[in-house]
Amino acid sequence: MFSQDVVDQITDKTCECLSKLSENLSEEQITLEFGMCMMKASTPYMEELKAEYDIDLKYASEKEGEKLGKVVGIKMIEVCPSYLMLLFKEDETSDENTFESQYVAGKVTKITEKPFLILEVEDASKTKVILHLITYVDTNIDITDHKDLKGENLVFYYIQQPLFDGEKKEFRPYNVLTAIRK
Repeated sequence: MFSQDVVDQITDKTCECLSKLSENLSEEQITLEFGMCMMKASTPYMEELKAEYDIDLKYASEKEGEKLGKVVGIKMIEVCPSYLMLLFKEDETSDENTFESQYVAGKVTKITEKPFLILEVEDASKTKVILHLITYVDTNIDITDHKDLKGENLVFYYIQQPLFDGEKKEFRPYNVLTAIRK
């Protein structure tokens, strides 16, 4: 329980630090600033991090920073809107940050509400696509009562975005919704 409080404290302080960043930063600058914010927030908890997670920030190596990022990263996605906005910010100056939009037309067969809204959509060929609603989407339908979506035939636009999977401890591609059309 104590270790979770430490992660919560680090996450809150990192999020507060990120909320003060300029929106005009490049991906490289965002990554650097995220690391700096996280390290600054973690410094008061060096002993707890060493004892609970075997993360030794005394020498601040890249390996230790990655271990800390894995512990804090998934929590940041859950509770920090500033982090999400930076994560999904597109940098027009870099081709590698441009995600190609895709779409699927089909029927919503399953809705999961945790940790974000997850829709399972089945297209005409019976292929199932999992879509994550984790940020604002452009839509011409009311999605506030998302339970009504089950059984609906709609068109879903999405991008594949690498997000950190806390259970598998790696970045994995997720289909993130960008728009829904009737």
